[in-house]
Amino acid sequence: MPDLSVDLTTVHAFEIFQYKGTLDYTVTAIGAEAEVGLERLGGTNRIAGVLSLTRVGTAELDFKAGAWKLDSAFSMAFFSSADLDAPLLKGALPGEYFGLLGFADGLPQRPRPAQYQIWNLDVFDPNDWNKNNIPDLTDPVAASVSLAVNGASLDLTVVAQAGITLNLEHTTNVNSASWDVVQTLTLMSPTNNLSLPLSADATGFYRMR
Repeated sequence: MPDLSVDLTTVHAFEIFQYKGTLDYTVTAIGAEAEVGLERLGGTNRIAGVLSLTRVGTAELDFKAGAWKLDSAFSMAFFSSADLDAPLLKGALPGEYFGLLGFADGLPQRPRPAQYQIWNLDVFDPNDWNKNNIPDLTDPVAASVSLAVNGASLDLTVVAQAGITLNLEHTTNVNSASWDVVQTLTLMSPTNNLSLPLSADATGFYRMR
């Protein structure tokens, strides 16, 4: 190619957007429902919304299309993992999942054209309730338990894989190495409701495992 003594170097300013925060999830029979809250590193913007996850295997998650809010004002519609053929896959690091997130417009506060449409998505889940080296996010036997005091009873809702057996345990000291088994429960369906009587002086902590 001849040297025309023309400098073809293009100099322009660009920005790299990075957000970091929490993904709080509740286990469902088929995956998890997550609440996402992300803060921009080096900026003041905040992204929040819901991510519906479906378990494909112990190392893979699909997610539905949806929309998050930027600064509670701008809608950021994103495509499903099937649209991009890019599920969340388990990575090499402990609890790591990685994938792509495709937005219709990743910078909705600026006029069109659409910008920043393809993002890297990284999730780290430190939870492993049954210590089987599968994070609860993709563990088919991961359990979600909610408690509520209803008068003289303790109402529990347990969501986990049908057919497994779990122990409801109690202690008065959360740091204790010894927990008492209150009841053993074999799940007949993915969602189970249980009511236990409470004595007037009942105090302490409960866990399901």
